[in-house]
Amino acid sequence: MRILHLIHSEGVYGAELILLYLAREQQRRGHEPLVGSIRDPRTDQTPFEALAQSWGLPVVPIRIAPRPTPAVVRSLLRTVREVAPDVLHSHGYKPNILLGPLP
Repeated sequence: MRILHLIHSEGVYGAELILLYLAREQQRRGHEPLVGSIRDPRTDQTPFEALAQSWGLPVVPIRIAPRPTPAVVRSLLRTVREVAPDVLHSHGYKPNILLGPLP
């Protein structure tokens, strides 16, 4: 099962570690977890993304403007459609709000 985990992260804290432990266990059980990391457009690789990759987890960097405009929502939805997950797991308020238009 392809599982896309989405998070907007400012560092490596509790929520980020929970996501990584969960994704690693899903991978160990034969699933295909992906870590979708939401950040501002000019952000380079974050420490969270580097840690996820060091754990062998694929990272999907999602660079969108910080304000939830219709264009930002469309961009995020486009990325989700391109990744085509079976399960979409959002971690935190930003992905929850931005993914509101999903059926």
